[in-house]
Amino acid sequence: ALIQQVQKIEACLVKLDQSEVARLRAAADVKATEIRALCAQGERAAAQSQAVAYGKLLLEEPVVIEAKACLGVSGLAIPQTTWAQLEDSETAQTHVCDL
Repeated sequence: ALIQQVQKIEACLVKLDQSEVARLRAAADVKATEIRALCAQGERAAAQSQAVAYGKLLLEEPVVIEAKACLGVSGLAIPQTTWAQLEDSETAQTHVCDL
């Protein structure tokens, strides 16, 4: 059953616009480099807020929405990261600089 789920996901993901996927991956690499630089400078709060803002933007990208829909098609549950937890860098258990 799991193999069938994986095959369904793959068949769906193949239909995504690969140029969009590549564009987002390249943009994410650039953003990750910027965030790592902030972490290295000790700018932890700035790094965290940039990571959260970028994550929210990504979730609105059509190709990301389609990819999430692919996972839904398979019947697999998608864990929802609660951005509010990450946003409050004082109480966040997960800090982007520690990942």
